[in-house]
Amino acid sequence: MLEQRMIGQPGRTGARVSNIDAIVDLVRVGAAAFDAAVAYVTDTGVDTLISNISSSGADAEWTGVTKRFLVSIDWYRSDPTALERLAALPAEVRVHDGKRVVDRRGCVPFVPWHPKWFSVHGSSVRGHLVGSGNLSRNGLVFGHEAGTLQIVRKPSNKAEKTVDAAIRAGEAWFENCWAGATPLSTIIGEYRRGFAALPKTEVARNDDVADVSGRVGTRYGLSPEQLTALTSATNFWIEGKGGISRNRGPSRPGNQLNMSALMRVFFGGSADEVPKNSALVTVTIEHPRDQTMSTPAPIRFSDNSMDVITLPVPESPWPTSYDDRVLLFTKAARGDALHYVLTVHSDAGARAWRNASKTQGTSFSMRSGRRWGVFG
Repeated sequence: MLEQRMIGQPGRTGARVSNIDAIVDLVRVGAAAFDAAVAYVTDTGVDTLISNISSSGADAEWTGVTKRFLVSIDWYRSDPTALERLAALPAEVRVHDGKRVVDRRGCVPFVPWHPKWFSVHGSSVRGHLVGSGNLSRNGLVFGHEAGTLQIVRKPSNKAEKTVDAAIRAGEAWFENCWAGATPLSTIIGEYRRGFAALPKTEVARNDDVADVSGRVGTRYGLSPEQLTALTSATNFWIEGKGGISRNRGPSRPGNQLNMSALMRVFFGGSADEVPKNSALVTVTIEHPRDQTMSTPAPIRFSDNSMDVITLPVPESPWPTSYDDRVLLFTKAARGDALHYVLTVHSDAGARAWRNASKTQGTSFSMRSGRRWGVFG
């Protein structure tokens, strides 16, 4: 039996024409192995992959397949945390020409790695998605992408056997590339250090900045360059002074931090324009001295046209107040999940964070005068 269809993303509302739909369909065939070759991987892409497989009811099939990802680190386009999260699925992750590329300034490739290919195979079924979308949220869901999904079960006629042979040829191509690729574990430390040192406005991708309206930046005072820096940075700091709501009453310290609209993109939120008082995303905040201590933190677009994140209640073991403090959020891979480690310092104690942002050209101020920045 042969199933094949065009993937023309974003397509019509309700139609299964997105890349993530096709990937879920591949997973659900019940194959033994899942392989993927993509140019780059972002945290929003890993979030989209995991959440859609789970919401589609394909957890059992996903758990049952062996997984391999062949990726690139060309031009520092892949998030280090995203690569670590893939490995923790668990999956085997290798990097095309990784050893040579990680040693080059800017991770400039000798020959760019540019495929977007997903494949499954088992004893009686195999399939692949050949397209244009990377493992990022826009690549999987919202961006304009095109590709073809083919799945063949127990091929019996000429057409089915032809497709089966084509899929097998793709598998052979993958195996050849895989054999010469670099295991992620041998270079992730060096890649993470190089990624941290790179000014975040120079990361050569802008994948999660555009929204479905087609506008990039300029809204609410954030420029395209600032949005790019927010999406690609590992660390984001912001002054709390004047930005903490008294949501717990006039006599108690508050725990809602007001941020400029679209700062949500650092936390994996979409840059889409939404109505006021809209829930955006819920992230996990982790204590800086104890990985096992974490709490959910919802983010919403408030009626004051600001993004507002609800922080841990200001009492031990968390800080007893966020007022007049500087808050630092640091991305950290915890298994296949992404946490945000929250560190709180006085203005003087945050000097190193401000200096790191100034060095990378990513130190900014909100319209109110509150300072913020990203680095690493």
